[in-house]
Amino acid sequence: LGSDPAVPAIPLQSHFVPFGMCFGSDLTAAQQIARCQTRGFTGLASGNFDLGTLQGYAQHPDVVAGRFKIYGALWFVMTEELFAASVLTDIEPCIQELGRLGAYLWMCCNRNNLDSDRRITVANVQKVADLCARHGVTLVLYPHGGCAFYCAEQTKSFLPQINRPNVRISIHLCHEIMAGNGARIAAVVAAVRNDIVLASVSGSAIAVNENNNWASQIKPLDRGDYDIRPYLQALTTAGYSAPMTLMTYNLGAPGAPPTATDHLTRSLK
Repeated sequence: LGSDPAVPAIPLQSHFVPFGMCFGSDLTAAQQIARCQTRGFTGLASGNFDLGTLQGYAQHPDVVAGRFKIYGALWFVMTEELFAASVLTDIEPCIQELGRLGAYLWMCCNRNNLDSDRRITVANVQKVADLCARHGVTLVLYPHGGCAFYCAEQTKSFLPQINRPNVRISIHLCHEIMAGNGARIAAVVAAVRNDIVLASVSGSAIAVNENNNWASQIKPLDRGDYDIRPYLQALTTAGYSAPMTLMTYNLGAPGAPPTATDHLTRSLK
């Protein structure tokens, strides 16, 4: 793959698992787990936040036995208006399942990132955090380009306003590059090191292209001209040992049997 065997490996102590955006909503929980396991993965960060899928994970024999771990589930939600009580009522069963799984609620707040007044988003996060706390779940804010929280440092700056002990953040290489932080990624990691509980990585391009549906910033790990090693080294230096998730958005669904060319197999290799 072009790596230099004379260069010491980066000893990042993290479980490496897919972020299952590539699975979409068509596969059952068991099918998603099987696609991971046949390639050698022992866990998954889920792109599904629906009750049926979460229950399917929780009932899977390998999850029950501890042979496979669900680390979190993504909830991509509009936060432009204050949540009605019904929103919290609807998601509470899902949060209960996350509590049973020992998994994070990964919340992406879809609100215009040019809006300087985010009091509504903060209030919504507080409501969800309080609900999560009742079920022993940590709420992880997902920085996403174009959303209310769009990079790790900016997301961290809102934690004092949110003021909830069970709220943490994640860091995503693709979104940091899109935010213009690719050349200073080590400084970004150092700034948020005490607040991150999830991280993601992808093959990426140095040049940012905002009009190609993330094709530049989300590639398998054997593609792209952005050197991911400083990012991994910075996390290692920071003592990060939480999960490292493999970003798979827009890469297509991997087939049931692994092949040498499918993107999950290539990235794991």
